[in-house]
Amino acid sequence: SVGPSLSRCTNMKEELYAYSVTAHPPTAVHSSFRVNFTSADANNLVVAKSNRLEVYRVDENGDVDLVVDLEINGTISTMCPFYHAQTGQEFIVLLTEDIECALLKYDSEKKAIITHHHFELDEKVGRVASRGITAHVDDKGRAIGFHLYEGMFKIAFFDSKASVKKVASFQLPDVDVIDLTFLSGGDSPTIAVLSEEGGGTRHLKVMSAEVGQDALAKVWESNNLEGNTVMIVPLPSSTTAAVDGSCAGVAAISETGVAYYNNGSGTSISSSAAYHRACSLIESTPNLARFVIGDHVGNIRLLSFKFSGKLPEISMSRLGTTSIPSSITPLLNDIMFVGSRFGDSCLARVLDEPDEETGDYLEVIDTFTNIGPIVDAVLADPEEQGQDQMVACCGAFSDGSLRVIRTGIGINEQAVQDLPGLKGVFSLKDPANLAFDKYLVMTFIGSTRVLSIVEESMEETNIEGMEHDQHSLLCTSVVGGAVLQVTSSVVKLIDLTTQSVMGTYVVEAGINHASANDTQLLLASGSRVVALDITTVEGRATGLAEVGNKDFGVEVSCLDVSGLDHVKSGEEMEVEAEAPKSDKANFAMIGFWDLSLCVADMPTLEVCHSERLPGEVQPRSVTSATLEGSDNVFCAMGDGKAICFSFDAEKRALGDRKKVVLATQSINLKKFSSHGKVHIFAGSDRPSIIHSSSGKIQFSSVNMRSAYYLASFHSESFPDCLAIATDESLTIGEMDDIQRLHIRTIDFEEAPRRVVYASECKNYIVAMLIVEGAEGREVEVHRVKAYDNSLLNVVNTFEAGKNEQIDALTVFKLGDEEMVVVGSTIVEDEEKEPKEGYVRVLRVRDFQEVAKQKVDGVVHCVATTGAKIVVAISGRIGVFEVNNSELELKHTSVMHTQVLRCYAQGDLILAGDMIKSMAVFRIPEEGLELVEIGRDFTQMWLKDCAFVDMETVISFNDGGDFFLQKKRSDAVSDIEARRYDRLAAFHLGDQINRVLPGTLTNAAHLTSEAEREEHAQRKTFLAVGVSGAIHFIAILTKSEYTLLKSIEREMQSTVKSVGNFDHRRYRSPAKDTPTLYKQAANVIDGNLVQLLLEMDKDTVKTIADAVGVSAADMLARLDELSRLC
Repeated sequence: SVGPSLSRCTNMKEELYAYSVTAHPPTAVHSSFRVNFTSADANNLVVAKSNRLEVYRVDENGDVDLVVDLEINGTISTMCPFYHAQTGQEFIVLLTEDIECALLKYDSEKKAIITHHHFELDEKVGRVASRGITAHVDDKGRAIGFHLYEGMFKIAFFDSKASVKKVASFQLPDVDVIDLTFLSGGDSPTIAVLSEEGGGTRHLKVMSAEVGQDALAKVWESNNLEGNTVMIVPLPSSTTAAVDGSCAGVAAISETGVAYYNNGSGTSISSSAAYHRACSLIESTPNLARFVIGDHVGNIRLLSFKFSGKLPEISMSRLGTTSIPSSITPLLNDIMFVGSRFGDSCLARVLDEPDEETGDYLEVIDTFTNIGPIVDAVLADPEEQGQDQMVACCGAFSDGSLRVIRTGIGINEQAVQDLPGLKGVFSLKDPANLAFDKYLVMTFIGSTRVLSIVEESMEETNIEGMEHDQHSLLCTSVVGGAVLQVTSSVVKLIDLTTQSVMGTYVVEAGINHASANDTQLLLASGSRVVALDITTVEGRATGLAEVGNKDFGVEVSCLDVSGLDHVKSGEEMEVEAEAPKSDKANFAMIGFWDLSLCVADMPTLEVCHSERLPGEVQPRSVTSATLEGSDNVFCAMGDGKAICFSFDAEKRALGDRKKVVLATQSINLKKFSSHGKVHIFAGSDRPSIIHSSSGKIQFSSVNMRSAYYLASFHSESFPDCLAIATDESLTIGEMDDIQRLHIRTIDFEEAPRRVVYASECKNYIVAMLIVEGAEGREVEVHRVKAYDNSLLNVVNTFEAGKNEQIDALTVFKLGDEEMVVVGSTIVEDEEKEPKEGYVRVLRVRDFQEVAKQKVDGVVHCVATTGAKIVVAISGRIGVFEVNNSELELKHTSVMHTQVLRCYAQGDLILAGDMIKSMAVFRIPEEGLELVEIGRDFTQMWLKDCAFVDMETVISFNDGGDFFLQKKRSDAVSDIEARRYDRLAAFHLGDQINRVLPGTLTNAAHLTSEAEREEHAQRKTFLAVGVSGAIHFIAILTKSEYTLLKSIEREMQSTVKSVGNFDHRRYRSPAKDTPTLYKQAANVIDGNLVQLLLEMDKDTVKTIADAVGVSAADMLARLDELSRLC
C-alpha cells in the first residue's frame, strides 16, 4: 500500500481522533509446536494466533491448561522452537511481519517469558518474499535461518553460550522459493530449497553454509519435481545412515504424491489428490520415520518412511478427519493438537482400533473455538432488549459455520417444563448426601409443589409437614439439611429425614418478607422485623427461637440476612454437617418504603448505618456478597434500577455507590454459586448476572427474554446447574463460564458466505455454498436460506442456477413488504473473467421473486437507500428501482478497477475501489450520471469502508490498517474540495473483511446517565476479519484524545514489550518497506492503555502524576471506555 499523506493535517482545522481496542482476541491458529519450555520436564504446547502467543501445560492425560497468554507488538509470521544443545536451553523463535525477530525464554523465578535476543533483520533494498517470510532452525542449534527477501537467505550463527556470533546474508540460486528447510544432521548447517523457475518447473537444491563463507556451497540437487509440489519436510537423522558428515534426506510432498530424495537419489508414491497444509513428525527410530499430515479438507493421514536400505519404503494411510489444519503438534504418544485457521482447533486421540461407526482411527476429544476467518457479519437485536448480537459467517470450505456472538451469559438448557403462574423456585439438599440437591420447590399463588429426583428423572412428591396449600415466601435448606419454609402466616422447620416438624413460628399479622442463612431467619411484618435463631444440637436443627424484635415505624420493602459469604458448595455443606461452624451473620440489610436502606445489627436489630436512596421508587430486593475479595451490597429498585454499594464489614457501613439500569420492571436479587464462584442473579424482564472481573463489578445479560427467580441446583443428574423460573415455565440449565463475549456455533453442511437480518420478519437471510458431486467432479451450489431468529429452522430457500455464484445480499422495504436483494455472478470455467450476473429482489416472507435484472459484469455488493437499490458491478456503480418485474437503471458511474463495496446513506453512496481507495457520490434528482462529491486521491488496496457521518469515512486496507478520512472544508479549488484527507491512521495487524457500525454493549448496563447518553451519541464500529479477532473502534473528542495520548506515552515507556518489539513501529500504518514506516496518527491503542487497569497502585499513581490527573479519575475514565466495547 502507498503511505497516507498524514502531513496534510498539520495546517487544517479538521481533526479526527479514535480509540481502538480488541474486544475479542484472535482465535485462528497460525502455528504450534511442543517444547519443554517452562521447565526441563514440562510438556508445553505453544500456539501462535496473529499477535498473540499462548503457552499451555500438557498433563499425562493430555489435558491442557493455559500458562501464558501474551500480546506481542507485532503480527507473528513464523514461530518455531530452537534448542541450543550446548546450553541445554529451549527458546521460542518469533518472526513478525515487520521483519523483526526475537528469541524468548522462560524465567522460572519470575514465572514469565523474557527476551533473550532481538534481531533487526530488515534491509533498505530488496523485495519482500512474495510467498511470505519464514524462519527455520538448524536441528543441532547452530543457526537460525530467515527467508525474508526474494533471492536471499539470512543465517544467524550461534556460539556455545547461545549468543549470536554473526548474521550473514547468502544469495539463493532461485528467486521464487516455494518452501525451505534445514536438513537434519551434517557437519555444517544445510538447507534444502524448493523453488520454481519460469514455466512452472520445480527443483530441489541442497546447500550448506559456514561462518565466514560468502556463498552457499552446493551439496546436491534434484530437478524436475512434480509441478504441484508444495512442501518439503526433513527426515530425522536417526533414520538414515549418515556417514562422513552427510545429512538425512528430505520428503517432497505434492498434491498427488510423496517423494523422498537424498544426495540425488529418490523414490516416490502416488496418492489421491490433496493439497497438504501441515505435517509433523510423531515417531523416529533407526529404521522408521512416521509423520502425521493434513490436507485441505481436514483429512489426517499417517505418512511412513521405512528404511531397509538407502531408499525407504513410503506408505500413507488415513487416520480420520478434523478441521482443516494449519499445524499439527503431537503432545503424547496417542494425542495431538490440530491447529486451524479455518475451523475450530482440537485435541485428537489416535485409536488402536477403528471407530465402529466411522471406521476412523482418530477421535476428537476437545475443541478450541475459532471464529476466523470472519467472512461477513451483521448486528441485530432479535429480542428487542436494546442489545445487539453479532451473527457472523465464519470459517471456510468444509469448516464454515454461523457464530452468534454476544455479550452476557449463556444458559445451556437441560430441561424445560411449562408451569403457568410460577411465582418462585427453591432447591433443597438431599439429607442423605448434602453435597447434592434433591428437591425443587415451586411456589404458585395459593400452593407449593415439590419435584424430587428419582434416578435420572424428576417426579412430583409431598413433604410431610410442609404447607402445600399456601404460597411459600421462602423455602431453603439450613443447618444439618433441615428445611425452613416461610408462608404468609407461619414459619416451619422440618426434618427431611423423618419428615417431622421440629419448630413452628406464627405471625398473626402476616409475613411480608423473609430471608435466611444456615442458622438465622429474618421476617418482616409491616414495619416490624423479627429475628429468629435455628437452635441446634450436635449440628442438627432442633427448633426456632426468637432473638430480636423491632418496630421500625416504616413499612419494610425488602430485607436480607444472607451475610457476605453465605453461599456454599455442596461439599462445604457436607463437611459442616460433620463439623458444624458458628456461621451467624452479625448484620442484616433492611429496605423501607420511605426510600431508605439500613444496616442493622444482628440479633438486636439496632441501626448501624442508614442511607437515603435516590429516585422515587422503593427498594424491592437487597443482598450482600463478597466478590473477588471485595465486600458489596446490592439494592434493586422497583423500576429496574440497581444500586451497588461498597461495604465496610468491620464498621457495618455503606460506602461509595453506583447506579445501573438493568430492566424496566422490579428486580429480584438472588445470590448463587456456579463453577466455584459467587454471583448474583437479577431476575426481571431483562435478567442479568452481577459478577466481578479483575476487581470490577460487571453486569451481564442472560440469554433469556425474561426470568424472575433462580435457585442453584447441583444434583448428580444435573451437575452445577441452575433452576430458573419465569411466569410460565421452569428451566434447568448450566450457566456458561463468565466471560466478555459468548459464542454459539451453528454448524451446517453448507458454508455461510453472506448474512443480513430482516427485522420485521425476524429472519436471518444467509447465502450458503456447498460442494456437491464425486471427487474430481465437484460442483459449487449456491443457495439463499431464511432462518428464524433461533437460526435453527429454515423458513424459505432460494437456489441459484448452474454456475451462479451468490456474493451479495441486503434487505430493504418496498412499500409495506420486506425484500431481500440477491446479487450473483455467472462463473464459467472457460472464461478468464466473469461477464454477467443477476440482481434479484425476493419477498422475505415467501422468497417469491418480485423483480430480476441481468447485468454485464461481476456483482460484488448491493446496498439500498429508500426504494433505491445500489449495485457494485465490476468497475461501476448502478442505482436501480423496481419497475414491475424488472429493475430499471436510474443512475450510474464508472470507477477505476473493481468496486468491492458500496453503502448508501440518504442520497449519498460510498463506493470502495479495490486499488483506488474510496469515493463518495450523490444521487442526483435528474440525470443518469452519479455526482462525485469527493474521493481519496491516494492509492489503497481497500477491503471495506463505512460512513462515520455525512463528511467522514472509515476505511480498511489489505495491510491491516484503518484510516479516518474527512472531506476538506477549507479548500480553495474544486479539486481540493473533493479531497478526503486521512486525518487518523492505525495498524490493527488484521486483514478486515467487514466493518459494522455499532457495538455489542447493552447501554442500559452502563452505570450512569451520562455514560448512557455518551454511548448513544458516540460513533462506534466493530471490525472483523481473517484472524477471528473483533476490533472495537470509537470516535473520540479532542479532550479525550489528549488525556488518553498522555497515558499512552507513559505506558509505552512503562510496559516492557516481550521480544523488545517496538510498540510505535507495530501500530504504524502503511509500511511500504519495514524501514519506511510512519507513526500512527490520532488513534489511541486501547490494548495498551487498558493494561493500566491491571497494574499495582504505585504504578498507577506514578503514571497519573506524570499525566497530571488523579489516579481515581484516570482509572474511572479507562473503566468507562472498557465498558463501551
